[in-house]
Amino acid sequence: MPKVASYTVVQDTSQPLPDNGDIDHTFPTFSAPNLTGSENNQDRPILSYKVNPFADDAQVEVELNGEVVYTETYADGPVRTVTEVLTHGELLATGNTLTVTNRGAGNLDISDLVIHYKASI
Repeated sequence: MPKVASYTVVQDTSQPLPDNGDIDHTFPTFSAPNLTGSENNQDRPILSYKVNPFADDAQVEVELNGEVVYTETYADGPVRTVTEVLTHGELLATGNTLTVTNRGAGNLDISDLVIHYKASI
């Protein structure tokens, strides 16, 4: 069965995450239509997003379907783009939930969350 590259935009706009109060955000459930079941390394999904930390020690934790898939601490500074290769099985064809949490000591914004994946056609 042929494969194509595909993607799902989780959210394009900025999502503020303060370092106190409501420190996390769960995005609406999303799908990865025709997600390939291949276990090949080259078929692993990719998470991509932009982060804008406003203080040193801003820490992002990304949870996909109840499993932490990425954690990183950032210093105050410019907007950064993050790319993380996911493990097979972390992304589902339907019913995915993605939560980002600020675990650090500084406000930050997350935007442009996209999941890239191989689809079978």
